Amino acid sequence: MNLSHDLFLLMFNLSQLREKKIITQLFCDGLSKLFTPVIFCYSEQKKDNVIYSEQAITRNSSYGFIYSENLPDEGILPLLQNAIQMFAVILERLIYEQKLHKEKQSFEKIANERLEKINNYVKDLENAKLASLNLVDDLYSEIKSKEIVQKTLKANEEKFRSYVESAPNGIFVADKQGQYIDVNKTAEQITGYSREKLLNMSLLELCPNDEQIKYAEHFQKVVTFGKNSGDLPFIRKDGSYRYWTVDAVKLTEERFLGFVTDITERKETEKALIKSEERYRTIITSMSDIIFLLDKNDRFVDVHCKEKSEGLYIDRDVFLGKKLKKLLPPHVSSLHEKIAEQVRVTGKTQRYEYPLQIHNKEMWFVAILDLHKDGESIIATIRDITERKKREEQIKSSLREKEVLIQEVHHRVKNNLQLIISLLNLEMDHHGETTEAYKDTISRIRKFSNIHNRLYSQEDIANIDFATTIKESADELISVYSKNNKNVSLSIDIPNPIISLDKAIPLALIINELITNSLKYAFVTDGKINISIHINKHNQLTKFVYKDNGKGTADFQPGFGTKLVNMLAKQLGFKINIIIDNGICYTFIQKESETNSFYLDASILLVEDEFIIALDRANSLKNNGFNINKEVIDSGEKVVRFVQNAKIKPSLILMDIGLAEKMNGIEAAKEIRKDSDIPIIFMTGYEDALKKAEMSSIPNTDFLQKTCSEDELISTINKWLNKEN
Repeated sequence: MNLSHDLFLLMFNLSQLREKKIITQLFCDGLSKLFTPVIFCYSEQKKDNVIYSEQAITRNSSYGFIYSENLPDEGILPLLQNAIQMFAVILERLIYEQKLHKEKQSFEKIANERLEKINNYVKDLENAKLASLNLVDDLYSEIKSKEIVQKTLKANEEKFRSYVESAPNGIFVADKQGQYIDVNKTAEQITGYSREKLLNMSLLELCPNDEQIKYAEHFQKVVTFGKNSGDLPFIRKDGSYRYWTVDAVKLTEERFLGFVTDITERKETEKALIKSEERYRTIITSMSDIIFLLDKNDRFVDVHCKEKSEGLYIDRDVFLGKKLKKLLPPHVSSLHEKIAEQVRVTGKTQRYEYPLQIHNKEMWFVAILDLHKDGESIIATIRDITERKKREEQIKSSLREKEVLIQEVHHRVKNNLQLIISLLNLEMDHHGETTEAYKDTISRIRKFSNIHNRLYSQEDIANIDFATTIKESADELISVYSKNNKNVSLSIDIPNPIISLDKAIPLALIINELITNSLKYAFVTDGKINISIHINKHNQLTKFVYKDNGKGTADFQPGFGTKLVNMLAKQLGFKINIIIDNGICYTFIQKESETNSFYLDASILLVEDEFIIALDRANSLKNNGFNINKEVIDSGEKVVRFVQNAKIKPSLILMDIGLAEKMNGIEAAKEIRKDSDIPIIFMTGYEDALKKAEMSSIPNTDFLQKTCSEDELISTINKWLNKEN
């Protein structure tokens, strides 16, 4: 039953009573019943130390206070206040009627007395004229009194009309044929029609054509049973299709009262919720994952999985009502209890992986735990990752095989180089003479062997720390040729020290040859040797400059070493320019269009917690010639630590927003920005403006949708790498 309707019936019944004490008691009892569990009481004077108190007051007088030890719901306060105000009006009307009743009794007494006098005056003809005049005066006074009463009743009627007009609900009064005979202002606002127009309409004229039977049935129940409530559609004057809730009551056999409230927004919200529920239910039912809902005691209270014919299947009845540790082995249940407790404490999503024997076959699963909105239950999403684990093992096995193969190749190369050196030594012994050509050849082979050892001894041979390699090689050469007490100063400037292996070996040989020449031939007398090596990339050009401060004679004649340098430079796609002025300066220039990228300047760090996505992204970037950091990072905390501690910073970070553990991608980027301006490209599934604004607020960042094409991804990466270079 609608609360407004019940209040109306209560006030209507109270208005029929004529004793203040009974009215007051019934009003408090009625309110207490309607607004259970709140208990209402009445007091002539205001009560102190009560939770709720409302004064029953009219314009003319106060009629006490309605109070309660409990605080009513905020949503019903306006309705409660209107009821208390109507209660005050009923008490005022009662007092006024009692006053009128007394006056009426007084008037009757006076009339009787006057009548007795008239009879006396009739008997006494001598006083007839005087009696007649007095009677006329009395009648005139009585007429005046009735006029005053009528004016008072009219004023009260107007006051009641003002209450009706200001009511928050639309109020309609209709006759037995459904024709409107009275409406209030709110009814006009709800329908969009004027009062005059509504009074010429019937209730069926406001309902949609396909709902007229429903309207007729609703009205017939009011006629038959005296009341009815329900939600019905209606058409506003502007043609919009809306809904209202109708509470109707029969006043008389010919008069019917209806309260209406526009509930269109509520209906639209309900439709949206139903649609959203259907959408998410469709998503959930299409998932191949198993979803468990466990209560605070880790007892299964709900289970979702696909049908038997659609992949992994479990019988719900096996799990419902049972505790997790009773169904799963200890290594799983104990791990779950530990992780679930972390979720309950932190409120953050956690995950763990575990093996499980199913039908005598080992399978692997990942459990993703989220906190339910009740703050205690756990939503566990279980995903089969057996195939992923197999692929990971295959990849690890393949990597181990490749590492063994590389080590074997490296070992054979070293042996072969040593074999060549031994053959040359035997050849020199056989001829009994030692030539400079033999010595130079053996020296070059040893240098190549040393470079080879240094390069292949690094942890990541695909990404060579070239600056360190050159420094170690140069120090070794200086220690060999510094027996002549030459003071050697070496300056190495390589801003981006990461170079691919196929470029590192020939470039290292070039630099070794140039340093050897400088140390052996550039200085006639003892003196300070200044050697500088600078490698940089700008736009599409790679520039390598080698310079010493030797004698640099104008009659410079290139020897075999210089020819070797030219051959290696040609292999790398370099064009050489030699300037002899206060020493010798070699300038090597390489255009990107003439050869593959000299630097793996896209030293990209991938941050992604989904293994399959990370693997696919890494393969795509490698196929496009980029160098990917060997470790894919899966959390915000790890990427912050990596950037802070890495000796060689990545050129660019490609980062997901939603990551494992507590820190997401945006928070991690803000931490990285405190110490580094490495470009960051966010890969996101979010499309809302707030997320985009938050990402854009971080300097030196960009963002792409996860569903972007490979061309779009490569183009964005190149744009940022070119900015950096």
